[in-house]
Amino acid sequence: MLRICFIAIQIGISVICFNSSIFAQNVSDREFEVIDRFIEVEQFEEAIAKLKKIEPRSNTHAAKINLRVGRIFLKLNKPLKALEFFERANFSMLEDAQISVDLGRAYLSLGNFAKARKYAKSAIKINPALLNADLLFAKIDEVSGST
Repeated sequence: MLRICFIAIQIGISVICFNSSIFAQNVSDREFEVIDRFIEVEQFEEAIAKLKKIEPRSNTHAAKINLRVGRIFLKLNKPLKALEFFERANFSMLEDAQISVDLGRAYLSLGNFAKARKYAKSAIKINPALLNADLLFAKIDEVSGST
């Protein structure tokens, strides 16, 4: 009987730990969504303040942080600096379609249409349903004058 109670307590603790780790992940996902909104409306100070508070728990988490910092630099018209952060994100989280799109945007801003296309193609290969990759292709065609 004592052994059954002990096992039940262990299972209960495991469930609590598991549920709290899921909650922590959901909280960080929500944090990233809030940061994305700040970046969209160009409230960079608020976005950076929130990014500074996030402690990366994995390579994927670090990649998400680097991706947002890169987006801020891209919006500030600093594509070379943005590329640094996108490359870091890409290194931490290979085969991510959105990182490929952001790399393509940075290269487009630099006027490197060949690399921009390369990353747009990579994004579509990874995730054919990603609308941002199609939009990037359209933007490349518009800016480069090709169809």
